[in-house]
Parts: sequence; structure tokens; C-alpha cells
Amino acid sequence: MWSPDGRRIYYAVDGQRLIMATLDPGPPVRVLRREMLLDGGFFLSTGHASFDVTRDGNHLLLARNVASDAEIVVAYNWREQVRARIAAQR
Repeated sequence: MWSPDGRRIYYAVDGQRLIMATLDPGPPVRVLRREMLLDGGFFLSTGHASFDVTRDGNHLLLARNVASDAEIVVAYNWREQVRARIAAQR
């Protein structure tokens, strides 16, 4: 996952560690520094990005590992659902 400014790249290693590499855009492109940001406790996939970087590049959004009996709820068109519930209470 690239940072919005294109000077950092974030990647998962072994599904356990999240690494940030700071780059010199070059030419040639060079890695200036690597930092381990996280080591365990979050869901990190090596097959696809399971995290994201905010537009300002100052924050990361990650999924935390939870108990196997946890429930995930996906709400489609949640704004419309909220509007409908508000209208029903009037």
C-alpha cells in the first residue's frame, strides 16, 4: 500500500508484521529506511492489502484479530437505513 505522497510503502510480512519503507523517489528509487510498525495482534494478509492509509498519510486503518465467535455485520446503503429509521420515528 503506497502512502498518498508516494514516499512510503507499507507491506505485511508473514501475516504478522507491518513494515513501512521510506523511499527516495530518485531516479533511481532507493529505500532509505525500513521500520516495523506492528508485530502481531492485527489481521495482516500477504495476498492482498488488509489495511489502508489515510489521505493525509498520518493514520492506518487495520482489522484487529478477534475471537472466532465474533460476528461481522455488513450494512449496505446504511445512510438510507438510518434515514428510514428516523422517518419511522417521526
